Amino acid sequence: MLKAEIRVADKEGHLYELFGFEQKEMLGGRVRYDVTRESGDLVVSVQAEDSVALRSALNTVTKIITVYEKARSSVENGQVNRGEN
Repeated sequence: MLKAEIRVADKEGHLYELFGFEQKEMLGGRVRYDVTRESGDLVVSVQAEDSVALRSALNTVTKIITVYEKARSSVENGQVNRGEN
């Protein structure tokens, strides 16, 4: 069993909410991950049966984080309307 942990600042809890919509088990049960919040951080703990499954799960997690960071940056820079009237 292989294990990895990703920890990223998430004071507002937005990333935590995003991960609530994701499957917690992938690749036919070869990998699963748990998402928690600790002291303002998002913590993603991944457990996989093999290195290919681990890499796949880590890629999925980091892609979600990357999309969130880009969207947040666009909103903060005024490039995207926040949906406020």
